[in-house]
Amino acid sequence: MADYINSQVTGERSSLEQRENVHSGGSKVYRVVGVSFGLLCIIQSALNMSLRLQRIGCRNNQIGDIEMLKDQLSQQQDQIIKLQTQRELLKMRLSEMAEQKLQGCPQGWRLYMSSCYYVSTVTKTCQNAQYDCERRGAHLVVLNDRKEEDALRGFGSQVAWIGLRAQRNARLDSWTWVDGSKLTNTDRIRQPVGQRLNCAYTGTTNWVLSFCEEQHYWVCEKKRLC
Repeated sequence: MADYINSQVTGERSSLEQRENVHSGGSKVYRVVGVSFGLLCIIQSALNMSLRLQRIGCRNNQIGDIEMLKDQLSQQQDQIIKLQTQRELLKMRLSEMAEQKLQGCPQGWRLYMSSCYYVSTVTKTCQNAQYDCERRGAHLVVLNDRKEEDALRGFGSQVAWIGLRAQRNARLDSWTWVDGSKLTNTDRIRQPVGQRLNCAYTGTTNWVLSFCEEQHYWVCEKKRLC
């Protein structure tokens, strides 16, 4: 009887141990499966993150390429505008040179009737202005009539030395142009009382007598080339 009881107890214990072993083994399997699933989730998340980063990197590279192309396009457009401006200036320059060649005046000179005129862009004394004209193969302008003077004003010479000089002697003061001709229209000049002024320049409406050491613009004149 005792052997039977012991045998029964032993069998129950063995059965219990088997169930515990099965339960323990199943728990281990579940744990391994859970861990594996977790690892798969982590790996999948890492792969997704890697793909997302690659897409972002590609998108950033594309944006960078687009911005670089925009900059290159803008630089090319600026270069085109500069070239177009230079072309227009060159065309204008060639047109001016062709016109001057037809007119028979040197570059930078203006034509009126049969003479060429140069208007200075700086100021000098009357004597130095005359030296400059002589260096250019010309002389300070000799004004023969109002029309010529109006033409010079159109060239931009509002206030400028002219080739008129006072000739002093014991009896009479006279005015002579640099080409040797006498001034006939003396109404255009007025000598201030008590002053002896030897040079003249054009004013806004009339001629102004002045000291030759003053600084003014000037106009050179010479015959046209052909």
